[in-house]
Amino acid sequence: MSKKLKYILFLVILTIGAACEKSHIDDYIPPAVVNLTKFGIENIQLYTFDSLYVDTIYATNAGKDIAGNTDISFAPDASYVDSLNLAAGATYALLPEQCYSLDVNNGTINSANRTLTFPVKLRPRLIDALDKKVSYVLPLKIVSKLPGQLGPNKRIVIQPVIGQAFINLSDTGVTEIVASTAGDSIKYALQVNISFVNSQDKSHFSISSGAPVLTMYNTARNTMLQALPEDAYKLSYDSVMPKGASAATLNFVINKSKMPKGVYSVALKLNSGSFGDGQIFPQYSSYKVIRIINNTDTARNARTGWAITDYDSYSGAGYEPVKIMDNDFNTYWQCAYNSSQVGRVTLPYTIVVDMGKLTNVNGFELWRRPGTYVTDLRGGYFEVSADNVNWKTATAFDCGTTNKSAGPFYFYCETTNARYIRIHLTSSNRSNIANIAEFFTVK
Repeated sequence: MSKKLKYILFLVILTIGAACEKSHIDDYIPPAVVNLTKFGIENIQLYTFDSLYVDTIYATNAGKDIAGNTDISFAPDASYVDSLNLAAGATYALLPEQCYSLDVNNGTINSANRTLTFPVKLRPRLIDALDKKVSYVLPLKIVSKLPGQLGPNKRIVIQPVIGQAFINLSDTGVTEIVASTAGDSIKYALQVNISFVNSQDKSHFSISSGAPVLTMYNTARNTMLQALPEDAYKLSYDSVMPKGASAATLNFVINKSKMPKGVYSVALKLNSGSFGDGQIFPQYSSYKVIRIINNTDTARNARTGWAITDYDSYSGAGYEPVKIMDNDFNTYWQCAYNSSQVGRVTLPYTIVVDMGKLTNVNGFELWRRPGTYVTDLRGGYFEVSADNVNWKTATAFDCGTTNKSAGPFYFYCETTNARYIRIHLTSSNRSNIANIAEFFTVK
């Protein structure tokens, strides 16, 4: 038999075999019955800024051949709560009727209309008023008049959960920027964050900024931050929180050429957010301050007439607080480190310096002890006062953890007229040990 004849015979046999093979084209078509497209327990996160939340439930027949009509009703299934508790070992309670409504509860499915839509309207504020110790559920089911028209997925259990909705700044408190380390402009970005994904078409947040905000910040924290002139910076943002997002960006741009010499700050305050028909508020501190150090002066105020008027620790003779202004960089004040010495043996420590008269102060110069333990002193803050009664925080200081320099360390503040300086030492790189070799104020 020729090769060509063999090949023709093979094709004939193959064709006959294929014709005899059973078709499996219908094997993957679901039966023509009605099912819910979601079923089981559905946890729904709700927020009280919404007076109404709509959860849409679909009933559909995905079968190939739908014969006639299937009349469907959709209703709560109160009796299923007991079965659910028994199966899950839980103590669910039926969601009260006033907390939801079913505006559509029946319909007909046929070949021309395969899907029914059942909106379930939940009322978050009424749900939030329920007993917080109880877990509420709403079992719902579809029912047909004739047997065999429903598939296995005919019940859904809605479990509403009231979430805590907050709006916060991604970055709060004070951020210091040294102007000399930046280019022609200083740029700073932060975000407004919400604790959920925004589903609202119209939502926004409220921001306050400028000198009035800085005044509020100073009053609340007893600081003396000075406002940067408004023409020296720009704050830009879109107050609308985008739908589907959980963050929006704020941008500061500070023009160095318009910034006066000294230490100045820009501030903003996040007030609230409007979502749905309600408001949400910050969970944490809602202030952000950018403090720009635009000063490199090192000229010292004379220490003539200076005195130490108060202290709470020193380690004995030769280490008295007066050593911080004896003009000898090899001597130093050191805190007490055992009970046989004077005063406190644990952080924080305090030393009060009287400059003898009201003095213009723009900063502070610190020197640490020389030698092996030069890194002892870590950080703290300075306070200033004109009368030794009313104090304002001037600036924090931090000498770092790895810098092995004895000094000088410069820490600048807003221009102030003060007589008294209170040095608070709050952190150390060696347990509770702190020391200062010399201390000056900058003109």
